[in-house]
Amino acid sequence: MIRILVVTHPYAGNDGNINFELIRKAYDLSKGNSADVKILMMEKFSDELIQLYKRYGGKNFLIYEAEQELEYICYAELIAQVCRKYKPNLILYPGTELGKAIAATIATILHAALIADCIDIQPLNEDKYSFSRTAMNDSIIAKIRCVKDCIQMCTVKRNVFEAKEVCSIGEENIEFVLSDKAIQDNQVPEILETTENIKTVRDCQIENARIIFGIGRGVLKDDIKKVEDLARIFHAEIACTRIIVEEQIMDKSRQIGQSGKMVSPDIYVAFGISGASQHMVGLKNAKKIIAINRDKDAMICKYADYVFIADTHKFIACMYSDFVGD
Repeated sequence: MIRILVVTHPYAGNDGNINFELIRKAYDLSKGNSADVKILMMEKFSDELIQLYKRYGGKNFLIYEAEQELEYICYAELIAQVCRKYKPNLILYPGTELGKAIAATIATILHAALIADCIDIQPLNEDKYSFSRTAMNDSIIAKIRCVKDCIQMCTVKRNVFEAKEVCSIGEENIEFVLSDKAIQDNQVPEILETTENIKTVRDCQIENARIIFGIGRGVLKDDIKKVEDLARIFHAEIACTRIIVEEQIMDKSRQIGQSGKMVSPDIYVAFGISGASQHMVGLKNAKKIIAINRDKDAMICKYADYVFIADTHKFIACMYSDFVGD
């Protein structure tokens, strides 16, 4: 039988949206080719969490009870052991910093194929899959398939797939897996020397925002402060396109798109955004898009639910006057 393994992000708890999304995608893929899906959970056992994952299509669980989060190399060694036993055809990893580190390590250990930042996965035949992601500086969508007979793996960012609940799928199957002593003791290689200090920056949480105001190159720098003030009134987050990041106007943590973040707000207001495909990929799950753009032929107008053909500077000035005041 075809096998799909979903590696959940450890200790994500009830805020583990990326886990829900991966489990639901694996469930949908399994309906197309009768695949056997297993969910690998590397954290302390919780019946509450099992029942939560079941709501999104999880049924068969492999559990390694870790009392605390481990180093990525330890997770990788454990997953390698699981792969050697269950021989999955496809592995889905969360596109988090930890998930990407684990996936890259597994690819090296098992000589597996790895596609990063997938935006879609479709079955080709009974044991092969097609992976979609952006390429050529995010200007095109590339479809990739593995030509060799090896494990196919991919990382997926949050909000790429929808976390829709499924109907009851019956009784769950739970299996506890063991690991060698080194992994249980969280032993990792000793770091002897570092050549560069890495600054840790607090990431903003635009993935959780229900309302987002997006800023593109059509917004004047002097108007950005006004948009930020308006966002506070509407309890919205501020996001931007890649060009705004490249011009060092905003931090990359606020960039939406294939090379930025995937979001699923209830409302996305696009101020002066052209609607390039690499940006719109990050908005594929947005419920409503409102576009303000002076160009009626801009691509954003084709994606938007509501369009205001207007000078962005004047539009922001009017909103500011109405809601903030002079």
